[in-house]
Amino acid sequence: MNQAYPFIRFFVRYGRPLAAAVAALVLIAGGIGVMAGLPGWVLVVSILAAAVLFPLLRLLAEILALMADMLLPQ
Repeated sequence: MNQAYPFIRFFVRYGRPLAAAVAALVLIAGGIGVMAGLPGWVLVVSILAAAVLFPLLRLLAEILALMADMLLPQ
């Protein structure tokens, strides 16, 4: 893959684990917030945010992988 596109190369290689890590971090942050005394709805919001972020980041990884395979010179 061309060296001119480091973000695409990075996200094609690490996009799926990065999506899982970001979703897990959002959930962990919500859980820590609730344990620290924040209201319970913070955990609900973090669960919803993780449920939205995970598929969106996975979709971005798939789209970039498709772009890299079809459009970028190998």
